[in-house]
Amino acid sequence: MNRKIKKTLCLIVFCCLLIFGCAGLKAVDEQPDASKTVTAVISVKDAPNPVRAFGLDLLYPNEVMTFQGIARGHLLQNGFPVFGSNIIGPGRLRIGGVEAGNNFIPEAASGELVRLTFKARRVQSSDFQIRELNSDFRSWLIGNHKHLVISFIMEN
Repeated sequence: MNRKIKKTLCLIVFCCLLIFGCAGLKAVDEQPDASKTVTAVISVKDAPNPVRAFGLDLLYPNEVMTFQGIARGHLLQNGFPVFGSNIIGPGRLRIGGVEAGNNFIPEAASGELVRLTFKARRVQSSDFQIRELNSDFRSWLIGNHKHLVISFIMEN
């Protein structure tokens, strides 16, 4: 009798997780099908110095994700006429920009730098890594509570 109760409780918990787990917000570690769009947002937090030129590489899992495009975040909207991205290898995207005028990113600024769009079969936050910081980003720290942070938006 004890075994039947355990099996029944496990079945009820599984059904509840299946039903109610799908109704809420999607977590970063969920596995969307190939038709899902994932937006990775690279943000600046309290820039330790002014930024007139920057460069970075973003590593992503190209075996389960396809890069679709890049959009400027609000920190780059009024400046950085030289801006772009290139896929420089499998799962490696290079992003950079230059501002020669007065529309640079000031010291202590915070906000969105870029939005990257991917088609994905699955995604986990650990799948993305920022590497090779260049120019005015050279001494910056990466990750939560640091100067450059990646966050994600799952779209249906």
